[in-house]
Amino acid sequence: MVTKIKNAIDSYRPDTIMVHSDIVKASGFVTFDANSKIWLNKHIEILEQFCDRELIFASFNYDFLKNGVYRPENDVVQIGVLNEFARKNWATWRSLMPVFNVLGKNKIGFLENILNDDVLDPFDELSIFGYLYKKDALILQYGAPFSSFTGIHYVENLSSRPPYRYDKYFKGTIAASKFLNKNIKITLNYHVRPLGINLNYDWDRLYKISLKEGIIKQFTGRRINVNIFSFKEIVDFLLDKVRDDKLFLLNTQSKNTVEPLLDKLGRRFVLSDFEVINE
Repeated sequence: MVTKIKNAIDSYRPDTIMVHSDIVKASGFVTFDANSKIWLNKHIEILEQFCDRELIFASFNYDFLKNGVYRPENDVVQIGVLNEFARKNWATWRSLMPVFNVLGKNKIGFLENILNDDVLDPFDELSIFGYLYKKDALILQYGAPFSSFTGIHYVENLSSRPPYRYDKYFKGTIAASKFLNKNIKITLNYHVRPLGINLNYDWDRLYKISLKEGIIKQFTGRRINVNIFSFKEIVDFLLDKVRDDKLFLLNTQSKNTVEPLLDKLGRRFVLSDFEVINE
């Protein structure tokens, strides 16, 4: 299985590969070891076999939205045991964007120049997602489900921002660390789900049509589930669909909920439609 996946990755010849992981569904790659550090390190070694090029891990942490502080050096990765292990034991750098950050070992490509009082958009062309798109990077879902594909928000941004979400601004600080020589005050422009509405994407349908189109290559086995796909290819594919139907990414229930509201408003949602604005 390792050879098959490596051959598939090599067929793309990407410069950069981004990993989302769920080792429960990738445990078949490695014989279990009661020493978790040894066991997790073996998974890292497998990924390095797959990816003999720039390898980055998603290292998302959502605490900035609550406490207004992002600590690149110390904030735990909240989206996977293996990704957190990589932060503590493998990585040499972590990107500076609050919430949607990444980490890696050899910083050869993605660079940020964040200044005091900047307004940051985590899904614009200067973000990690813009970088993945320009580099035609690969996404490697190492046991992680297709619903871990956060690039769906980059699709929404390219389509003039999603009408069924609204912009909300979070002021805060990126804390000084070994990656940053001083505190930087920033504002994060984040498009949020409407308060009080159960809004969900139709991940099953999106996955099936992407498989059918040959965009996603799936590898399954005993305790193994891996997806690989070109970030640019899937973004372009979904973007074409969204341009034809602005609610294409949503499941039926969510679409039926927001469509009449949007038709009545005649515009995309704004914060005051759902929340009290504090001056």
